[in-house]
Amino acid sequence: MLGSLQAGDFIGDRLTGIGKGYIVLKARVKNRNLQKGKSGGYHLIYQIESSSSILLLTIYAKSDREDITVQEVRDILKEFYQTD
Repeated sequence: MLGSLQAGDFIGDRLTGIGKGYIVLKARVKNRNLQKGKSGGYHLIYQIESSSSILLLTIYAKSDREDITVQEVRDILKEFYQTD
C-alpha cells in the first residue's frame, strides 16, 4: 500500500458527506500477522491534501470496531485544523 500511495495511486473508497473541499478515503489493509485476509485487517482513513501530500486521520482494527461515522471523521478534521 505504501508504494501505491508514494506513486500517487490513492486507494480505497471515498467517504462522502465529509465537507466541501475534503477528499477523504477509507482503505482496507491486510494484517500480515493474521491469516484472515482483509477481514482480519485494518481500516486506514486518510485525507488527500495534494497530489504529493496525504494526512493519516486514523487507523483501527476491523476486529475492534465495525466502521467509522462521517461525524467522527469531521471531528478528527476539526481537531487537526483547529488553530489556537
